[in-house]
Amino acid sequence: MRLRINQKKCIGCQKCMEACRKINNSSEPRIFISKNESTESFKIAYCTMCGICEKVCPVKAIDRRKGVIDINPDACIGCKTCYYMCPFGAIEMISRKSTHYVSIIAQKCNLCEKNNFVAACAQACPTGAIEQAATLSTE
Repeated sequence: MRLRINQKKCIGCQKCMEACRKINNSSEPRIFISKNESTESFKIAYCTMCGICEKVCPVKAIDRRKGVIDINPDACIGCKTCYYMCPFGAIEMISRKSTHYVSIIAQKCNLCEKNNFVAACAQACPTGAIEQAATLSTE
């Protein structure tokens, strides 16, 4: 399963980011929109499930399940290796509060696993700039 992105159709409305926050019950989205001021165009940064983060994680907190690469927040040590190595800027470091301390962990798109892999961002996009492609892989 993948997202298909047509950057030219993005109007920067951020409805995809809102839907992502809502489905994940999070203040931070797992998909990001940025504006190129010189061209007045928008760029959608998202996880392509390329697997680089999975390969570089020193504690194996990132793995592929049901064809989707995901981060285990309980195993992540916040080293930022995946963050720096992601060629798409799709990994965000977020604060995670515990009863005794605040830690920083990595977070990325998991294609809405909580929503039976129905991508909320694709459903929310009014222009079709984000589409969900195919079905789950067996990888």
